[in-house]
Amino acid sequence: MTTAAIFYAAASLVPSIRTEELKDLSNAIHDAAIAEDIDPYLLLALAFRESTLNRKAINHKTGCKGLFQIAPIHTKTIMSSLIFSASWSVKTGARILRKAYDEIGTWEGALCKFNGRKSRKCSWGRAVISLAEKIKSQALKSPGR
Repeated sequence: MTTAAIFYAAASLVPSIRTEELKDLSNAIHDAAIAEDIDPYLLLALAFRESTLNRKAINHKTGCKGLFQIAPIHTKTIMSSLIFSASWSVKTGARILRKAYDEIGTWEGALCKFNGRKSRKCSWGRAVISLAEKIKSQALKSPGR
């Protein structure tokens, strides 16, 4: 999987994202996927579901911020400029997801936990996995793979 494939996959999800932001996001997902041994398409799908790939997204109800909507418990000592950077948000989101997977043993369960669900099976987790599979299928057909 190349950063170019992630770039084109992200661009197909949100065509209005600036090229520089796409490059940052693609590199961050590529690096985090390798570091945490997670399918990069799953990370991209998770970021899309959490923030529609908006690195400045804020949930005013929960206080979650950034691409992966990182909970305040993880952001208390972090400068806001880092919270909204693609590299920090992706790296932190991937680390949280990997920890949940190591604890639970399934990606669906890990995604449910990531999203604050108590159940190890949830339609939200299945929807992220389904989106990841769809993105991956489309990316394999693209010239940038």
